[in-house]
Amino acid sequence: MNNGFCWYVMMGVFGLVASQTSSTCPTYDASKIKLVTFDCFAALMSWEESMLRNVATILPQYNSSQISELVYTWEYAYGDAAGTIWNEGDTGAFPFSWLISNSLEDISRELNMYFTPSEFHDLVMAWGHLTPWKGTQESLEILAKANLDIGVLSNGDWRTLESDVSIFTSPVKFKYVFPSDFPVGAFKPQAAMYHQTLTLGYEISEILHVAGGTGDASGARDAGLFSVYLTKTYQKRGDHLFDDSADGKSSQPCFVINDISELPAILGL
Repeated sequence: MNNGFCWYVMMGVFGLVASQTSSTCPTYDASKIKLVTFDCFAALMSWEESMLRNVATILPQYNSSQISELVYTWEYAYGDAAGTIWNEGDTGAFPFSWLISNSLEDISRELNMYFTPSEFHDLVMAWGHLTPWKGTQESLEILAKANLDIGVLSNGDWRTLESDVSIFTSPVKFKYVFPSDFPVGAFKPQAAMYHQTLTLGYEISEILHVAGGTGDASGARDAGLFSVYLTKTYQKRGDHLFDDSADGKSSQPCFVINDISELPAILGL
């Protein structure tokens, strides 16, 4: 069995939440954290469930098997782009939008599915209309009431991410959106994605990133941020979208949790 996989299983079982200390991040101090960032498509949102529902609504002419194949194939196309450094001359200013639009065109031909221009537009926009994991609003309220700054740090473009987090209600407010748009022009786990947070005056020791995949959690640590890996063992397709570079060689996250309700304890709340 892969050593990295063993480590994640052990951390998932034993955790390090109650003590708010971490053997992999000995300098972590919950009292110093000022900014908590979240991956959107995995840590905050139930992407697969949301997209299966969204696509079925947009394309009622297709059966559930066809809808599932479309969603999962699209998921894999996005997941395979993890770590990409984009060329603005190829993608324009918004590489995420370019990727999901072009991959959708390829998938439609591959699966012999036809979309009207209106349907195609709605499918692309569906990435910005996702449903959070159960308990996310309540957990974020605890952070907000503790006056922690909250941001979304994800591979999406600014418009998509802003749309997704708009679902959360007061007192939760996402103060920052850190997208893959140029001038960053990269997907996690590239360090440039995480280093956006350092342009706002925070010290690197004041930031905690909550990832929905091992590659993202490791990427944040490689970039110098503290990180949490929020596991989702009940996803339907084996975490391909979110498990982008778990090779057992990258930096280990500071904490592993099974549910977002465990996050406030890591922050001493």
